[in-house]
Amino acid sequence: MVNVATFNAGSFLLLKFIKMERVLITGGSGLIGRQLTARLQKEGYEVCWLTRSKTAAPGVTVFTWNPEKKFIPAEALTETDHVIHLAGASVAWLWTSGYKRKILSSRIDTAQLIFDQMKIVPNKVKTFISASGIGYYGDGGDRWLDEKAPAGNDFLAEVCVKWEEAANQFQQLNKRVVIFRTGIVLAKEGGTLPPLILSMKFGIAPIFGNGRQFYSWIHIDDLCRMYLEAIKSETMRGVYNAVAPNPVSFKELVNELGNVRGKMKINFPVPKFLLQLMLGGFGDTLLGSQRCTSDKIHTEGFLWEHSDLKHAIENLLPN
Repeated sequence: MVNVATFNAGSFLLLKFIKMERVLITGGSGLIGRQLTARLQKEGYEVCWLTRSKTAAPGVTVFTWNPEKKFIPAEALTETDHVIHLAGASVAWLWTSGYKRKILSSRIDTAQLIFDQMKIVPNKVKTFISASGIGYYGDGGDRWLDEKAPAGNDFLAEVCVKWEEAANQFQQLNKRVVIFRTGIVLAKEGGTLPPLILSMKFGIAPIFGNGRQFYSWIHIDDLCRMYLEAIKSETMRGVYNAVAPNPVSFKELVNELGNVRGKMKINFPVPKFLLQLMLGGFGDTLLGSQRCTSDKIHTEGFLWEHSDLKHAIENLLPN
């Protein structure tokens, strides 16, 4: 008969010698970073943030960096197993020339700094996982876009191309590189849904342009599960569209949101010139169409918990 007390004590001592893998996240305080942090902790990973602030989520170790001064604490890298690069200024803003530089530098220069430090600091990092965006493809119209589709020629496509180049150079250090071209992230805490919900409280459903442009979307829980899978699966390498299998038009997205919320609404067209006046180049991005396929990540064995838009919205916004 097993002595439970002895077994538990032995198990505890064994666990003390089993070191959890460490995941270092840039941009950890953002919408995706916080959700991903909680999921990683639940899975038993030690999570650290590389951040400008000294505050973080509960249980997270903070390493303060200064990208402008090209400073990263060496200890942030020495014991890290996986790096997840989410840092980047929001693109949902007025694109002045100065803000465009910020969008680029917050993604590319920060990745370059980590790369430069990793070349000189002894480390055991196995995997570098980077965000990117489906803006890589530019306006794809009605065409299905897989990971081999060419890059677009607008500013956001340029950002994504340079973002991915900055990530891919980690292969030179024999690190496994995974890049997620992320679609429209559906979450109740931020992103696309809250401003649309707010407008519907006043009975208005804004339709950007003609509303027929495709929006490839993903539930935030599925996105976090993709990052977790990228850590666990050594077969995952290269670029993946981080989207649900069923892209919809923007008008369908807005109408489904209204249906789930049970709100009376008037579809209010927002013409291109008005979007450009309010948001500059970002206004053009809202009118772009990306109909992305998710076949590649599916071949890795990934299964979505939220592949249907109606059920995804119901999960996020229960009545």
